[in-house]
Amino acid sequence: AIGAMEINRTVRVNGRVEVPPGKSVTVTAPIGGSISKLSLITGMKVSKGQALMSLHDQQIIQLQQDYLTANSKYHFAELEYKRQRELNASQASSDKVLQQAQAEMNYQQIQMSSLAEKLKWLNLQPSSVSTGHMAQSVNLYSTINGYVTAVKVSNGKYVAPGEVLVEVMDPSEMHLRLRVFESDLPSLKVGQSIIAYSNTQPDRPIHCTIS
Repeated sequence: AIGAMEINRTVRVNGRVEVPPGKSVTVTAPIGGSISKLSLITGMKVSKGQALMSLHDQQIIQLQQDYLTANSKYHFAELEYKRQRELNASQASSDKVLQQAQAEMNYQQIQMSSLAEKLKWLNLQPSSVSTGHMAQSVNLYSTINGYVTAVKVSNGKYVAPGEVLVEVMDPSEMHLRLRVFESDLPSLKVGQSIIAYSNTQPDRPIHCTIS
């Protein structure tokens, strides 16, 4: 009788490492300004919510001043509307005057809300802004846990709005996208173990699973 013989076959493929979109973020400058308190290097681990650097600019102070002015105008318009509503109820004020007071109050509320949203965009809470307490700078934070993959700026550098400052990647869901010939597909299946090697560390095997 002839015994059965097992034949092993190796499939060699190439590909590249990829990270899901939500696991890689780019930190950009919300407004123009000068960088400070930057102490990042490539490869450093960072946590979600961690301050990566600070941004200084006169616009930050001006925006807070504009918000306080808008807030004051809104409250004045609100008081005037309430006064006109009481006068109108006693027939001491016309409907037109009441409507104008209401329109002014609504307009000032929109102005105040718009500036409040801009403050939040800079990581500043509108409720914390006061005449005697205005931030001179704003912090920029990481929105994910991960590692710094690129630092594009240095302390003291002036950056433009939208300029890329830092890139952070979370490798927890890193995967390989491999190109496989159609003739090799029957040899592969979901859950099968494979061994990969990177160009930077060709002698270090990386154990993966086909998903």
